Order: sequence, then structure tokens, then C-alpha cells
Amino acid sequence: MGTAPKFNANKLEVQFGLVDNATQSLLPLTQASDRVFRTRTPIRKGDKFKVAIANSIECNIYVFGEETDGSSYVLFPYTAKHSPYCGITGTRLFPKDYSMTADELGNRDRIAIVVTKEPIDFQALNQRINRSTASGYAARLQAALADQSIAKVTFQAAEAIGFSCDLGGRNAVGTVIEIDKR
Repeated sequence: MGTAPKFNANKLEVQFGLVDNATQSLLPLTQASDRVFRTRTPIRKGDKFKVAIANSIECNIYVFGEETDGSSYVLFPYTAKHSPYCGITGTRLFPKDYSMTADELGNRDRIAIVVTKEPIDFQALNQRINRSTASGYAARLQAALADQSIAKVTFQAAEAIGFSCDLGGRNAVGTVIEIDKR
């Protein structure tokens, strides 16, 4: 029998990116600012894509989206019966049974990915994002996570974005992917 991955109670390690449905390849991302990543080149309005997240240490994964009116909504977990827990290492695609589409409105869409060690009340987090008065989706996400956000996180930006960090007494890493579109 092989050995199972070890649980590390003090660490988070994840890679994430966007998968183009047409080519099944990653859309290259670049770091735009602290905890904000952007597509290197715009995608076409109407293009379909998914979020890919690969974990190597058990964690919980939550995905949120920004509506055209600036409000936030939950993309994953889809319902209360779906678990955000990812104990087995591997890559997951969100949403599982359908795809996201770059809508016709505006020139940029935003998706937030929150990775935690311990489960959180993701509905309450989404409400805090929506109540925040901070300017911009990324700032509202960080304000909503303020008491749980891990301070020292180093990101490696390539086609996918990766990070590995120690918890330092905190629980969450929140990031935003901005999808430019034309």
C-alpha cells in the first residue's frame, strides 16, 4: 500500500487558475496587485471557462463571484449539501456540471477564491463582502476576511497561481481573479 498525504495543521498549499473550455488549457494569469490576479490577455465575451484548483494539503475551498451590479454571490459550495472540504489531493474544476461564461456586460468579470484550513460560514462571509464599504471587490473580500486572513503569503504567478503558507494563527487566504474580456 502507498502512503497517504500527511495532514499539516499549520500550512495551506494550493494552485488555482482558469481553464478555457474550448482548448482545455489554462488561461495565463499575472499578478495585478496584492492578492489580485488578472488574465494576461482578454477572452471573448461569450467564452466559457471553469476555475481549476489543485490542493496538496487538505483544506476547504470556497468560490464567489461578483455580479454586474457589484454584489457578491456564492459559486461554490453550490448548496448546503456540497462540502467545501478537499482532503484528497488533486485538481477540481468549478463549476463541476456546467461552465461560467464571460457575459456581455462590461470589460471585466471577477471571481474570488477563498482557501481555509478550518471550515467557515461561507454564507456569512458573502454577506460581509456585500456589507463592506471598501472600494472594489478585492478590498471588500479582504475586509470581510480581516480577522481570519493570513498575513504572510507569497504567490508564484505563471499560467496558474500557487501559494504555500503557514497559518500563523489565522485561517484563510482570499484572492480575486479578474477576467478581462472584449
